[in-house]
Amino acid sequence: MVSHVSHEPLPCNLKAQDRPTGCDPPAIVEVVSDDEARELFLACDEPKTAKEIATECDVPISTVYRKLDQLTKAGMLTPAEDPSTTATRYTKSMDCISITYDDPIQIECVKSGLTLSCEV
Repeated sequence: MVSHVSHEPLPCNLKAQDRPTGCDPPAIVEVVSDDEARELFLACDEPKTAKEIATECDVPISTVYRKLDQLTKAGMLTPAEDPSTTATRYTKSMDCISITYDDPIQIECVKSGLTLSCEV
């Protein structure tokens, strides 16, 4: 039996979901245009606190909290309470994001090995 495997991205249905599992495509486009926000996103390969991210990226803690909030609202980061402390740890919700600035803007993201796409 031969099965056909498509390499085309699937239409993203996550934007229709309630946060925190869904994403906000216009907010993604806005936040990835911010150099500091991108740096903070890239620093979250493993769960980290805001203080750890601020130290690693050499960004003021007040800026880190503001950018983490934007990244979380866009659906790019997932906050989780650390049971061993009172701190919140942040980790990437998406493995990879690619934006094509055509008309309309195309977003492709990889979540848990699944490639999804949407238009803004």
